[in-house]
Amino acid sequence: MSSADPALGPLRHALHHAAHLLPAQNPLERFVHHNTLHAFEELPFEQAVEAAARTYGARPWMPEAAGRRALGAGRIRTELLDAVVAERLDGGPLPGLELDRATLGARVVAHGLRDAEGDELAWILNESPALRELPADLPEPARAALLRLGPPARVLPALWAACREKVRAEPAPAVALPLRPRDRLVALGADDPDALVHPLLIGLLGAFLDQGVAGWPLSGRELGLWPAFIALVGGEADSPLQPWRRRLRARLDALGGLDVEALALGLLRDAGLDGAIGPAVEQTLLALRGWGGMFARAEERPDLMPERAVPARLAELLAVRLLLDEAAAHHVLDGMGVADGTLAQRLAALPAPRPARAPDRAWTLFQLMRLAGAGPETLPTPGLPAALLAVADALPAARRGLLLQLALERSYRDHLLDAVAGWGGDLDPDPRLQLIACIDDREESLRRHLEEQDPGVETFGAAGFFGVAIRYKGLDQGRAAPLCPAPVTPRHHLAERPRPASKAALEALQRDRKRWGRAREVLGGLHTHGALGSGVLSLAGWVSLLPFTSQLLAPRLHAKWAARREGPPTELALHRADPDARTADGLLPGYTEAEMAGVVGTLLEDIGLVRRFAPLVVVLGHGSHSANNPYTAAYNCGACGGGQGGPNARAFAAMANRPGVRALLRDRGVHVPDGTWFVGAYHDTADDRVDVYDLVDLPDSHKAEMERTFALLREARERNAHERCRRFESADLGLSQARALHHVEARAEDLAQPRPELGHATNAVCFVGRRRWSRGLFLDRRAFLQSYDPDIDPDGAVLGRILAAVGPVGAGISLEYFFSFLDPERYGADTKLPQNPAGYLGLMDGAASDLRTGLPWQMVEIHEPMRLLLVIEATAEVVGRVVGRLPAVARLVHNGWVQVALRHPETGAVSVLEGGAFRPWAPPADPLPVVPRSVDWYRGRRDHLPIARVRAGLVRSAS
Repeated sequence: MSSADPALGPLRHALHHAAHLLPAQNPLERFVHHNTLHAFEELPFEQAVEAAARTYGARPWMPEAAGRRALGAGRIRTELLDAVVAERLDGGPLPGLELDRATLGARVVAHGLRDAEGDELAWILNESPALRELPADLPEPARAALLRLGPPARVLPALWAACREKVRAEPAPAVALPLRPRDRLVALGADDPDALVHPLLIGLLGAFLDQGVAGWPLSGRELGLWPAFIALVGGEADSPLQPWRRRLRARLDALGGLDVEALALGLLRDAGLDGAIGPAVEQTLLALRGWGGMFARAEERPDLMPERAVPARLAELLAVRLLLDEAAAHHVLDGMGVADGTLAQRLAALPAPRPARAPDRAWTLFQLMRLAGAGPETLPTPGLPAALLAVADALPAARRGLLLQLALERSYRDHLLDAVAGWGGDLDPDPRLQLIACIDDREESLRRHLEEQDPGVETFGAAGFFGVAIRYKGLDQGRAAPLCPAPVTPRHHLAERPRPASKAALEALQRDRKRWGRAREVLGGLHTHGALGSGVLSLAGWVSLLPFTSQLLAPRLHAKWAARREGPPTELALHRADPDARTADGLLPGYTEAEMAGVVGTLLEDIGLVRRFAPLVVVLGHGSHSANNPYTAAYNCGACGGGQGGPNARAFAAMANRPGVRALLRDRGVHVPDGTWFVGAYHDTADDRVDVYDLVDLPDSHKAEMERTFALLREARERNAHERCRRFESADLGLSQARALHHVEARAEDLAQPRPELGHATNAVCFVGRRRWSRGLFLDRRAFLQSYDPDIDPDGAVLGRILAAVGPVGAGISLEYFFSFLDPERYGADTKLPQNPAGYLGLMDGAASDLRTGLPWQMVEIHEPMRLLLVIEATAEVVGRVVGRLPAVARLVHNGWVQVALRHPETGAVSVLEGGAFRPWAPPADPLPVVPRSVDWYRGRRDHLPIARVRAGLVRSAS
């Protein structure tokens, strides 16, 4: 069959579709948050989530237990849950009862229904108090009504008997035959063929995709997966431990030199799947979706591989998988005594799977009657049993989880909008310090603590690469890495270099490192020198235990000792004098002043900082570090592609200080005074360290202000650590600020710490607007804060640039946490404790498993799963025009992947997007609590906190 054969068309289409469904997760060091269900963004949110749940076998909505905990804790307002249920369920009357369908439905959602049948139901009836006592969480109106009928020990058995009499047992629905041969066999209780296939396939894919861990390269991998597979399996000797491979080798011999696409199509036909090529290919590749996704990523984006690209083709993976599946299925069928033949013929000889037993409908009716507060004498009312069971049918467990989910989102939305409606404090007309931080939700608290110390501090938020999209090579980095949003391909290369005065110190340091390297090589070769070599190696091993032991027993002190070994002062090779200069791989080495002015001017316009400059402007990038933590990139700056944003902040500040750049900025209406100096800095969100760059360049006129800034930053990092510690169970709620800082410093260095920090675990909202209407609000580290001034953007051009970046990035972070919490097994990475890195690519459970996708439970366990609430300071007309020009943002907005609200720039009136249109939102009358400082609100409390107004840091009280 030639590659142009039209018969291959459906297979190629199926491969393309399956690739779209596979996880698009990057290798570990370039991990960037993304929408787990990116393949379904063309669908409305609820449809998409339920379609994905069917595709991946995942839970679609919030677990009922989690929803009820939120309800019990007051995170879900009861009246809003009632409203959500009433919108989704017909509120018609129930025959013979005073309550209607919507009221009963709200009780069902709030209290649940337990499916049971057979032995489980017998245990409930005979061993539990179900027929003797009323449930403790029964709604009070239902409890009172049932108690009026008599003692529960008399009423409940009579009610159960009446329900049994009214409802006959229903047959279980017919079971559709599974598509994959493996699923057919497992449904009959046979051995699982995947238990044979997966160890071989995982090892093969790990060796093929390996990025420098394997000691020996996989033979033939430079030619592709299929040639490597033939070389690996085709010539291996028979093994009594794995007899199924004998059939595999015989099949390989028979297939000869077929093209992999033709081979895959033939295997599908032999399995009887040629009539369902699309679903068969999809299910086959999703059987190891983590490895399949990484393989597809290596084919689509070879530049993302950490060390080297590999010739990955999804068609080859499909052919290998189908061949392995066939051989393993035949082996299992041999053990079942099924007559030989093609795989389709042998499967056809199998009996149909037995249907599962249906839940007992009488038990469901009994629970409904109990929730309604109705006794057995009411049950004979014509039509009542059917009406009650129809309510249960309309509210299966997944639907109940959805309604709890929607009520949680609405409860937070209304509380948040209540806080910002009409709120807006004044700003100091002459700020003494301005800080531009990443919009990251973890910087919300640091900004708040700076503002609380001094009302003359003004903070801004921008995407943390600050418009400096670069490939960066630090002085100690082995190779350059991109520092920019994942969809952006950097055009510029920046390198760190020693300052001229420190070249001698750098050369001495490099000589010392070379000596240590040669010493290690000598020690490494001593194992061949008998007893002497063994003795020296043993001594070296004991010596190497010293730093390991110090990090294990005193991680904070170990880190401080290691930090003392600083390198020489450096600078960035920022300026490119020759506009046409290129690096060996075609990038621009540094920036011309015109390019710098474009970067600086665009960012300052985006955040609205075009006048009122303070004498000192700190540009604060961020990242994270932790010991023994393969998820480090997930804690770094998403706008820097999972890297650390310090170099970006450093470069931006250096650009903004150049006189030639400022002259060009004046031409575009941005006037930076001569008395303003920009300083680049870096915030480590794990240990709250703040490093400042290039202080050697600071003018003498600004050194006193820089000292005051250092004092503010030192206090802010202590306060920030103190606020963070309230969420760590290992931190005592009574810690002082100093002890709290020690705690976060130690946990970042602790080799045994699975939670070095909690990342974006509390993210919920993104503000796009001026700081004055979010300043003075305790937002509990839940808010992305993007600065934007609508007064200088009448046509929405700036807002378009902001939403094009903030919309997909914010939604990606929010949705990855959302889905990793909803189903930690299928969408998340479950617990990180048994995981091991695989080939610098991803993580496996133990020694061999599928690559885990999503986030581990230790990153999401305190998360409240909600879609991101995007609150924009703009009119509906401007937002409508802007979103219409941005297809990626329009999908998220119009399909409901994010929630959207607007705050009018002039009136402060709030509107929300509902049903495709912005509708006025009326705030409730409940006043927000007011506290002097943030610590007065959060002290002694661990859980999510309501929003409060904080007086400290405001120039004057807001109206």
